[in-house]
Amino acid sequence: MVDQARVAEVTKGIFTFADTDGSGALDREEFKTALGKMIAEHGMSPLTDEQFDQEFTGLDVDGNGLIDENELQALVARLLSA
Repeated sequence: MVDQARVAEVTKGIFTFADTDGSGALDREEFKTALGKMIAEHGMSPLTDEQFDQEFTGLDVDGNGLIDENELQALVARLLSA
């Protein structure tokens, strides 16, 4: 089981790093930066454009075209549990 405090801590760090415009949400380019950082830190293979689009769409639960910190947390939890 993944430590939720650790998930929240990692999510906050990645989100702060990637939210370059300070809007409180990640657009596609900011999310690509965040995802790239997570992939590099976990030694995973880069995603194809199709895989990236699937991740973005899957995480954008409210469908507003942005990823907020709560939505990003689902991805972080999945990566930390892998």
